[in-house]
This record gives sequence, C-alpha cells and structure tokens, in this order.
Amino acid sequence: MSGVVLYCPQKIKGGEFMQMYKPVKSFKLRPGLYLENGRVMHEGEEFCSIGVNYFGAFVNELVTPQEKEIQRVFKQLKDNGIRYFRANWGLFWPIDYAQWADKEDEYFAAMDRVVALAEQNDLGIICSFFWHLRGISDYYCEPACAWGDRNSRTRKYMLDYMKKVIGRYKESPAIYMWEFSNEFNLTIDLPNRRELRAEQRQLPQLGVRLLQDDRDDFFTEFATPLLEDFGRLCREFDPYDRLITSGNGEPRPTQYAQRMYDLWPDRPDSRPEMAKALLWHNPDPLDCVSIHSYDLLERFPGSESYEGLFTAFMEESAKLNKALFIGEFHGLQLDKAKATIDAIVKTRVPLSAAWAIGRVEYTVDSEPETRDALLKYIKDANAKLSAKG
Repeated sequence: MSGVVLYCPQKIKGGEFMQMYKPVKSFKLRPGLYLENGRVMHEGEEFCSIGVNYFGAFVNELVTPQEKEIQRVFKQLKDNGIRYFRANWGLFWPIDYAQWADKEDEYFAAMDRVVALAEQNDLGIICSFFWHLRGISDYYCEPACAWGDRNSRTRKYMLDYMKKVIGRYKESPAIYMWEFSNEFNLTIDLPNRRELRAEQRQLPQLGVRLLQDDRDDFFTEFATPLLEDFGRLCREFDPYDRLITSGNGEPRPTQYAQRMYDLWPDRPDSRPEMAKALLWHNPDPLDCVSIHSYDLLERFPGSESYEGLFTAFMEESAKLNKALFIGEFHGLQLDKAKATIDAIVKTRVPLSAAWAIGRVEYTVDSEPETRDALLKYIKDANAKLSAKG
C-alpha cells in the first residue's frame, strides 16, 4: 500500500496539528453525488446505478488490515462494473469505542487507505456515520435519549466526529453520500419498547448499559429534529452539497398509527399516512428518501409487488423533491434479489444497494456461486439503466 495514503499537515484552532487526507485523484466538476432538478447527478451527468453494501470496508481494514480484504472486494466490484458501495463509517458496540478511543491516528490511517484505494478504483462510498446509535450513547453511559440533547456527550461526539470526517474527506471524489445511521426509524415509536429493553440487557460483555428505562426509548418527537441537525451539519461542513440520507428502512406498515396512538393497529397505514411517516423519517435538508426492501409486507393497495412498491415510493419521493435510495435489498436469496433488481430497472430507482459483500453477517461471500451470479445480474442491470439514461 506504499504511496496510497498521502498526508498534509494543517494548523487548526488552538495551535494543535491534525493530519489531513489529500486525495490521490481529483474530480472534474464537483465530488460525489448531488441533486439537480430532482435528479441524482454525478460530474454533470444523470446518475442511475445499482451498488452493494460493503459494511466492513472500513471496520475490517481497521481491525484486520493484514487480510487485504478491500483489495479483493474492490477488484470484484471493478470487474463487475459496480460503481459504489455503502459502508459502516464508524464502529458498532460500546466496547469498540472504548478500544479505539486513544488510537485516532491508527483509526484514520485505516480510513485513509479505504478512501485512497476507492479513488484509485473509481469507486464511490456511501458513508454511514453512526450505524448503531446505542453503541455511542452507551459508551458515554448516557440513555439513548441523549441523542436528542444537544448538550449531551453523545451529541458532542456526533458533532466532533462529523466535523473530523467531513473535513478530512470532503475533497475526495470517492465520497458519494453522507448517511446518518442504519434503520434508525425501525426503533422509533414501538408499542412493545418496554419488552425490547430486556433484550438489550443481555449483552453486558459488549459494553451495553444494563440499567435502561423509558429514557432509552426513541420517539419521532426527537428523531426528526436529530435528522434535521445531521443534515444541517453536513451542509455546514461540506461545501459541495453531496447527497444526504437518513439510512432508514421503509416505515413500518403501521408507523403512522404507532406514533399517533401508541399501539399496533389492526390495519396497515394508508398511502397518505405512509407518506407522512416518510417525511418524518427523511426531513429536509436530507435530499434522499431512504428505504430498505426485503420481503413484501401488507401495506396500501398497489404495494403487493416490488414494482408497485417502488413506484409508490418513487412518486412520494418526487413530491418531496428527494431521490429514492433503496439502501438494502436481498443478496443471498437470489430469486428475490433478481425480482428486486428487475423492479429497480423498470421504475428507474436512481440508487440502491444489495446486501452484502465482504466479511459481515449474511454475506454473499459465504456462497461464492450466489455472489458471482448476483454481481453479474447487477452488472447487466446497470447496463440497462445506462442504456435507458
């Protein structure tokens, strides 16, 4: 990897010095993906392409760099014409934050290697900042509601980490989008939240707080302002206005009723009710509507197929002047993956990513034949999307 990571010392406020990343490749017009008249754009041209989830791109390089996993995975992506991947751009459990708290140089050196190699391979990264929110608040021995308190240590970490990461990589053409978290919305307004707390207590060896109470429950009332603040900070730190996404899954089929009545209703939300939940979970200045689509659930009329579901989400996203991003869909179940990809091509969803490649739970690497077939199917689908463009 000699020659891949380049540094430039930069004086920062307070007289301290911080090593800053210098891109190994430049951009032609502006770095990353951006929205223009409701269309996703890249380097001045409309962008519509299917990618993959590579959860461990950074984490695996940080923990086991000797395995050289990213070189292998990046080659697979490059060989199959896949242009971008979605990655956990931080840690996960509280114990992970404790382990790396005093190793910032090593931490960012690993991240630098991933970004530099992505640049060299013309790959884009969707950077998901805070994949597991409770990992951070538990590390700081604060309840989960600390995410809604701007004066908490959790929120101060959020601000500091975003400032460091965006400041370090904002000039890199490999950074395509900024993402808040992973499926944060699926933990919001849960009528069975009290029972779920007991499950969290089963993991003390990972640093999870044992004493949890109603302060550890997530509600829309502070989730939406938190996402708004995340978007505002992205805009403040990134002068290029890259796409910003929540990383959320589809709203639960009863999300509206859960918030309004604090119960599991006997019918799914109507489409107008779903649209309201969609805005709660993807507020301005976020310019993407994020969903994760696996099995088809009972919803409003017209959503019985992937094509119908994606058509509805595309239409509702357009009303909000946002791009639709299917951040996860089936990879290992090849029949469902193909059905999803076919619907993505038909509805021209601009951004989507299969789950998942590399070393992670439920990886397609566990079944090489399935992985190769999936990547080939994505390659062919991207050719169709490019031809239609």
